[in-house]
Amino acid sequence: MSYKVLVSTRPFGQSDVEPLNVLQQAGCDVVLSPYDREMDADELRALLSDGVEGLIAGTEPITRAVINGAPRLRVISRVGVGVDNVDLQAAREAGIVVTYTPQAPALAVAELTLGLILDLMRRISRTDRLVHQRKWNKHLGFRLRERTIGVAGVGRIGKRVIHLLRPFGCRILAHDIEPDWTFGDIYGLRWVDKETLLRESDVVALHLPLTPLTYHWIDDAALAQMRPEACLVNVARGPIVDEAALVKALEAGRLEGAAIDVFDKEPYNGSLCNFEQVVLTCHMGAATQESRFEMELEAALDCVRVLRVEKPLNPVPDSVSTLPEYPCQVERGRA
Repeated sequence: MSYKVLVSTRPFGQSDVEPLNVLQQAGCDVVLSPYDREMDADELRALLSDGVEGLIAGTEPITRAVINGAPRLRVISRVGVGVDNVDLQAAREAGIVVTYTPQAPALAVAELTLGLILDLMRRISRTDRLVHQRKWNKHLGFRLRERTIGVAGVGRIGKRVIHLLRPFGCRILAHDIEPDWTFGDIYGLRWVDKETLLRESDVVALHLPLTPLTYHWIDDAALAQMRPEACLVNVARGPIVDEAALVKALEAGRLEGAAIDVFDKEPYNGSLCNFEQVVLTCHMGAATQESRFEMELEAALDCVRVLRVEKPLNPVPDSVSTLPEYPCQVERGRA
């Protein structure tokens, strides 16, 4: 039996062809994205309307209109962990199974978080830019051992961040709506509420999912609670941080710095580019060859399972709800 599968995420199969082989060996007629960028909803809908049964998806908007325009679609297999770009309610109403790859990117995102924290504490990229300009200026930074790191969201990624921080001997505050008490006991965590986390942390690292509860979780009020010498790290989802509020806090000198990997609109070219104390990266948390391969392979395998009417290994839990549309929609390039 042959199945028509659209791969809308890109790149796909570049570091290793095995994910493509999995699809083709299962009898899939694979259609790769014809675009060198992320598709918009209309482009995706047009491709899905042509008898596509399986979608290997990235972060392109899979709206209700897109889903309703794909009458034969049976599975959306997301390459990645975030599903805020998928109208899950519409998918469920249409009987479409949605899967994701929650484990594969976790370590890579955690490692990037650690790198960004070290960068902020030791002014690495800021000094690098000066040296490239032939300027020799040693910035005084901070040792992690004397710092307090606040981790908001202690799930797959947050736990790995805490594990990577352990050898540095820093104090760690943890915040989660469902604390893992056993994990906390092992790592000597202090579980705190949001206000305490913001007030006492030298670095606040965000590892929250994007939900109605976490949209603009960092806003004017939250930033006002942070120490003026504190830093913010966001490698989760752009809309968790109110970017306009962050810009105002930086302009007013109410925050020492920030490291931002995800944005409301991507590619990003906004006001945060004007601050030398802000480290900006291009939604690259999962951008390692190893993680990308694992995500693509897991997505391909689950796509095939659903098409064969088998149980997928990583279905999106029924408890995950669709995020209502928020004012700033992501446009391009999320990983």
